[in-house]
Amino acid sequence: MAKTYFKFLTSRDSPSNHGNYMPLEVRADPGNLFHAIYPAATYMPWTKMVAFELIAKALAPVIDWIPMSSGSDEPGFMAVGTHHHTGRTFVVSNNEGIGWGATRNHDGATALQHPSTSTVRNTPIEVLERQANLFHEDLSLIPDSGGVGQFRGGLGVRRTVRMVGPTEVISMKKKSKTVGWGLDGGQPSPVKNHMVLRPGTAREQAVGMYRETLETGERFVNYSAGGAGWGDPALRDPEASASDLANGFVTNPDDPKKGDAT
Repeated sequence: MAKTYFKFLTSRDSPSNHGNYMPLEVRADPGNLFHAIYPAATYMPWTKMVAFELIAKALAPVIDWIPMSSGSDEPGFMAVGTHHHTGRTFVVSNNEGIGWGATRNHDGATALQHPSTSTVRNTPIEVLERQANLFHEDLSLIPDSGGVGQFRGGLGVRRTVRMVGPTEVISMKKKSKTVGWGLDGGQPSPVKNHMVLRPGTAREQAVGMYRETLETGERFVNYSAGGAGWGDPALRDPEASASDLANGFVTNPDDPKKGDAT
């Protein structure tokens, strides 16, 4: 985490090596969020993501090529069970793409891994469906999920999956009640990280970090947040707004309610 930004600031265009980081010293007092002491509960990836965004927020006003925030943590999921066809036990996981925050020069990236998780990737649908009791009914970008601004936040992802056999699903997302911040008048994403279990039924339930067994035919929908915008939305280039509308990234670029996180 600290190495990433240190490299950005000192030698972002050269290959990485040990010498890049020799001047760097990271201090974290025992007992704080980044140096937990037993029996405090912590888990490195989500702690790292919080700090990564805070560093970005501090640097973004003066360094124009650093996004201000992703607007999302890593809203992935796991699935565990016995394969309906082979009878073999399976454990699969997926790291979902998210929307990145905009910069003062351009819109945020869409459906990419969290910027602090550069060594992970999403799992192809073909692998998930072959190895687990998962059938994908939809995988798409979420219109209007990017926070509005002079430069728009990147879009989040919606994934609808139906069980073809009993499966324990683990929803992995910590940042489910808040969204990323905008800068200089940019607005946050109106979509929060969450998963909806059994959508459209009497047992529908929206969850964050959660595990539940779904039966054959039941579904879940996984949502990842978009990124926050940068700058006054009134200053957005009309051609960029028209392009967003034509591509289905937004449904009504003049809607004043866009950017309200609900």
